[in-house]
Amino acid sequence: MSSRALLRKPSPIRALTPLLKTPGLISLGGGLPAANLFPFTDFSFSIGTGETLKISGDRLKEALQYSGTYGLEDLISLLKEHQIRVHQPPNVDWNILITTGSQDALSKAFSTLLSEGDTILTEDPTYSGALADLRPLGVNVIGIPSNHEGIIPEEMDRILLNFSTLYPNFKRPHLLYTIPTGQNPSGSTASMPVRKAVYGLACKHNLVLLEDDPYWNLRLLTEGNNEPEPLTSYFSMDIEGRVIRFDSFSKILSAGIRIGWASGPAQIIESMQLQQQSSTLHTSGLSQAVVLALLQHWGPQGFDQHVKEVQKFYSTKRDIFNQAAHKYLKNY
Repeated sequence: MSSRALLRKPSPIRALTPLLKTPGLISLGGGLPAANLFPFTDFSFSIGTGETLKISGDRLKEALQYSGTYGLEDLISLLKEHQIRVHQPPNVDWNILITTGSQDALSKAFSTLLSEGDTILTEDPTYSGALADLRPLGVNVIGIPSNHEGIIPEEMDRILLNFSTLYPNFKRPHLLYTIPTGQNPSGSTASMPVRKAVYGLACKHNLVLLEDDPYWNLRLLTEGNNEPEPLTSYFSMDIEGRVIRFDSFSKILSAGIRIGWASGPAQIIESMQLQQQSSTLHTSGLSQAVVLALLQHWGPQGFDQHVKEVQKFYSTKRDIFNQAAHKYLKNY
């Protein structure tokens, strides 16, 4: 934990939030506005199938009121079920924090785990948004040589084995930040052998692995196949409780709705939510309610079908672009 994270304590008012659902309770302690004065009675939205979904009654009151820092309980439960279904995390002591996009979750993780003067490993090159957040923290960023399969494990091991010689003035890194799928900006996707090797090295060198994976559901279809290449996330491999995974609905539902989430060791997630207590309190309840209504309506099968349609759409665009590039740019 960073020095600033160790100073954070639970907000006494936020700690009372779970009690607000107690039947018959009249709260005098949280500054909650009277829900009956909210000028909204229901929200309706239409989806691509022509169906209309509605948020009203107690669900709307919950969405419009202050709520728990971790997120709406029903959405947390649904996302946990999703993570278990898709990733089957072997580490049992994990939790979820819903955030205002995965960028927000990533920023909270950096602040929670990095003190000034610390060192973090990244791919070279890496996401400019991450660098913009890291620089003001006063940390040292070391890029690991990468190729079309992501991080080169041999280079990662070499750097860590010889770290004190290569970087005598830097603290030894305890974090690895990686975008394993559709890496930004290179576009590379780490192969399964690379993923296994990188996770093994994280264990060997005692690194917390930050798995920034907003493009997981945008994996493109392989040639002559209606399915993307099968991959396993670092979260799925994490037998030691050292992976924090960052997911987002921005690329597959809506970028503006700003819903992301972090999954990882419960102790780290708890520390991240302490920061959220003192910053945004919680992610927009209305945005959470919209996503919850849609996912409940779809169910797992409907969500998977939507993801397949997204993958097919972008795969078609990739193929058209590839054909045009070979036709018009082959001499460049």
